Parts: sequence; structure tokens; C-alpha cells
Amino acid sequence: MIVGQDVDEVCAGLVLRFEDGDLVIGTLGDEWVLAVGQVPAAAARYWAVAPVV
Repeated sequence: MIVGQDVDEVCAGLVLRFEDGDLVIGTLGDEWVLAVGQVPAAAARYWAVAPVV
């Protein structure tokens, strides 16, 4: 789960893990972010990736 850094921690997206790599899906403001691999640098300063439970 990707946690947004707001007053309250809110779910901003998720990381889907596959054998061949990861797919990052999330929102940043009013825009969707889709990326293969890691969280994009532009979004990393606003997001924290929570550990998988």
C-alpha cells in the first residue's frame, strides 16, 4: 500500500508485485500515476510505501 502524506494517512495507491516486476498505481493530486518498477521520483516525496503485512 502507498500512503499519502496528508494530515491523516490515506491510501494513495498500491504496488502490485508480479514475477517479472512491480506495477505502481496511485493518485497524486487529481492525476493518476502508473509506473513499472519503482515509485516515480516526482511522487516519492509525497508517498511512503508501507510494508506488506
